[in-house]
Amino acid sequence: MARFGLSAGIAIATLFAGVLASGCATTEDPHEGGFVSGAVNLTTGRYQERVQEKESELERVTDEQRQLMQEADGIRQERARLDQALKDAATRLGKLEASLDERRRALETARHLKAEDEETLRNLEAKLVAVRAHLNDMHSRDLPVSKLRWEAKELREELDEMDKMVELLGGAAM
Repeated sequence: MARFGLSAGIAIATLFAGVLASGCATTEDPHEGGFVSGAVNLTTGRYQERVQEKESELERVTDEQRQLMQEADGIRQERARLDQALKDAATRLGKLEASLDERRRALETARHLKAEDEETLRNLEAKLVAVRAHLNDMHSRDLPVSKLRWEAKELREELDEMDKMVELLGGAAM
């Protein structure tokens, strides 16, 4: 019976330890809880699951950061292209001013301005001042790329119209 008593005692102690362990509050967070929580989480594989969850989250955030960096690079490149387009427009405007001055001198020299040519010349001079002011205003503001794209398109259209007017004026003077 001593044998039975020893076996029964071990069984009771094991059962008691199990009841005691299951009665303790456990948590999945390794920073909380104690030895029992650690033992339970280690044996159930919950710690490994947490590690995998954290690694997956890190990978997702890293991918998201990489994607945002690529988008930012694309926006910087587009802004550089648009800035160059504005510089080109300023150069083109300067050439138009020079061409207009040349046409004005030719018309003044000819001294036979028609009323229509004088009106075209006045319209061109007014447009020239307005476009120069618009271009200066665009350079002084830090516009978003979408607004800059639209403004550059509008500016190109204005310059195209002015080119046609200068050509018409030049043909009238010759």
